[in-house]
Amino acid sequence: MKRALIVDDTDVTRMVIARLANDTFAGRFTIDEASSFLTAVKLIESEAKYGLILLDLDLGGGPDDGIHLLEHVNKHQPGAKVIVVSASAKLPRVQNLRRQFPKIIYIMDTDHLLNSPYLQETIQGLIDDERNPPPF
Repeated sequence: MKRALIVDDTDVTRMVIARLANDTFAGRFTIDEASSFLTAVKLIESEAKYGLILLDLDLGGGPDDGIHLLEHVNKHQPGAKVIVVSASAKLPRVQNLRRQFPKIIYIMDTDHLLNSPYLQETIQGLIDDERNPPPF
């Protein structure tokens, strides 16, 4: 079965994303969750092959945890696409990450994340877009 990984250190946010992803993908793949940088690294470096990783760039462990996690994704999950979630999504340094990490297919502002229909429509749109086939 296809796999997705949701990485967010805020329990409520991670649960909302997981629920929306489950609703959107209706059992088409397994969703794993990580609440910390270390847990995410273990999953990313495991035998699991992720097609989609939804990553909170602002993990609580340090200012660059999300960026370091992107480096692990590049190295250990060559087939994965990444959706970045960040409270600072509009800042140039975050927008510039797309050049450094081509796996990033979308950067979402945390404010939009709290608008559940927006998240669900965005994820579904990424999957349904024929120009951007499903990443898993």
